[in-house]
Amino acid sequence: MTLQIDTECETTYSGKSYLNNGQIISLITLNVTVMILNLIFNSAVIYGLIATKQLKNYSLKLILYLSINDCCLALITQTLFTVMLAKFEDKSHCDFETIVQFFAIFFTHISAYIIALIGFDRYIHMRYLNRYAQVMTKTRVMIMQAAVVLLSLTQAMVYVLGTQLNFLSKAKRITVGIDAVIAISVFTLYIMTVRVVRKHSKRTECRDMLETVDTTVTRTASRILTAIVICYIPYIIVSFAHAAVSKKWDGIKKQWLEYALLLGFVLTYCNSFVNAIIFLSLNKKVRKCVTNITIERWREYTSSDHENTDTDTTRM
Repeated sequence: MTLQIDTECETTYSGKSYLNNGQIISLITLNVTVMILNLIFNSAVIYGLIATKQLKNYSLKLILYLSINDCCLALITQTLFTVMLAKFEDKSHCDFETIVQFFAIFFTHISAYIIALIGFDRYIHMRYLNRYAQVMTKTRVMIMQAAVVLLSLTQAMVYVLGTQLNFLSKAKRITVGIDAVIAISVFTLYIMTVRVVRKHSKRTECRDMLETVDTTVTRTASRILTAIVICYIPYIIVSFAHAAVSKKWDGIKKQWLEYALLLGFVLTYCNSFVNAIIFLSLNKKVRKCVTNITIERWREYTSSDHENTDTDTTRM
């Protein structure tokens, strides 16, 4: 394979030109699989939340927005990522890679920030049990949502400018610093929420009201934090390793380092359907609604298929 790397254009995906065909195929296969799972589970969450009319709760609205964003991630980013690997596997295409990079940074960061907002909303809800509606007003929630989109857009544009003006390494360091702050914030918010719930549960007057909430919040927090660790830590580790040794390594080491980096990208996409599964496992109304509609559609399909078979048999 002849490398055709554009040295004047550095993107997050420039290293794909070092990969062999087997590595490219494995990345495409994994990415398409994750994309399908993202669409299936997040579509189920969207349908379930709308059908069960649970959107008066701000946290559930944020979960709806999270699932919509993750569907966009699958349809736009992961589709473009697959096309990039399939069509430009052995050469650099600066414009196309820049577009993929923009959407990847934009949608993944919106997901991360919405998760942070959900943690903040749950903390406020538990911290101010009797004044929650006064603290978390509709206006404040809209401002926070707008801030999420604006911050994600800014970070995506920093990457674009870094590619176009040849300071991508500096751009990565800036955004990684912001990501580190957000990651710490997410962990802190969920831990603080669990502590507040347990504190309220120790009070006699709150115990009956928070018995179910305690279990749900604890499980949700632990599962979301575990999902973040599993999906993001490998990418963070590989990113630091890549920044440290990518210019020093060559040959087979360089090839596997670039493969690990791209694999890390795909693993971060897994967080989208994992979060949807976590929500479906804990929200009984949505889970029951989705299960019922799935069973109903399956029965209609099998019934229609059986009728078609009987018709064909009769004709014969």
